[in-house]
Amino acid sequence: MLWLWWLGCAEEDLLEATPEDTASVPSEIPTDDIAGWLKTGVYLDWPAEASIHLSAGPHFGNVRTYFSPDLAASIAEGNPQHPEGSAAVKELYGNGDTIQGFAVMVRVSNGQNGRAWYWYEQFENDNFADGRGVSLCTNCHEAGVDFLFTAPE
Repeated sequence: MLWLWWLGCAEEDLLEATPEDTASVPSEIPTDDIAGWLKTGVYLDWPAEASIHLSAGPHFGNVRTYFSPDLAASIAEGNPQHPEGSAAVKELYGNGDTIQGFAVMVRVSNGQNGRAWYWYEQFENDNFADGRGVSLCTNCHEAGVDFLFTAPE
């Protein structure tokens, strides 16, 4: 599950973020470009959780999540639905402190179901999700607000 603990982000910083600050995350099917996009590290400039921590969901142990500026602003505003193009990138560390994989979600259309989100998850060379409305992801995430779990500090 994508748990947004949102540690270390000042609300005023999130509200100042603009969509222009967000590089477009590949989310067209097939998504041959997402692994390359992740390697660029563009998401590292996004608002993030303060540190690596144990995942509250089934994401292989330790994690750290980054939020596109438009998603972070939408969460801060308490929006019930987040804007198209907004995204979250979760680094997956397993039991250590070296990145072993990623989980990504991108809002690709308006709507109230999991098909409005593109889901991607790769860990230790195994792919677990790559597409819209992936049931492995949506079955857990549907309990969140617009498929996100938020617990601001």
